[in-house]
Amino acid sequence: MNKYFLLIILCLGLLLTSCHLFENEKEDHDFSIEISPSESVISAGEDLSLEVKIEDVEDLYAMSVEIVFDSAVLALSDSPFVVSEDWGEDVFTTSINDLDRLNVAIGLNGSNTGCISGDRSLFTVHFTGVAAGETMVSIHNLNLINEEGNPVEDFEDIEIENATVIVQ
Repeated sequence: MNKYFLLIILCLGLLLTSCHLFENEKEDHDFSIEISPSESVISAGEDLSLEVKIEDVEDLYAMSVEIVFDSAVLALSDSPFVVSEDWGEDVFTTSINDLDRLNVAIGLNGSNTGCISGDRSLFTVHFTGVAAGETMVSIHNLNLINEEGNPVEDFEDIEIENATVIVQ
């Protein structure tokens, strides 16, 4: 009887230890996309550049996203969107500027070897302060696609970190 009890305790201990190790492994995964800097203060008429960065991505081939803001506080600059060099030289891009949002799509062309992985800069958005106020600059309708056309690994677990801009 004591042998069975000891065996059950040993199995439960192993099970709890393995579950704890798996939980810690998941916590170390920092898959996120952020707008940086997270807080900015500018004057009306002043220009501001915000960088969209990704951390811990695997096999990113293409993306699309909406950057949303309050158009009473910020306006997109004349050239509002610049792709990061982290994408390489052979990329396709498109953007649609609306009054209160910028729609961006970026993808690798067939001549690129491999996909984007790790911590990378994706693109920069250029704004001008319009009038005093505060706005959230936020990420909406995000799609991150691998070379097979599927969402990148762990897409459903991505953390999104938006930015706040104050115009004085």
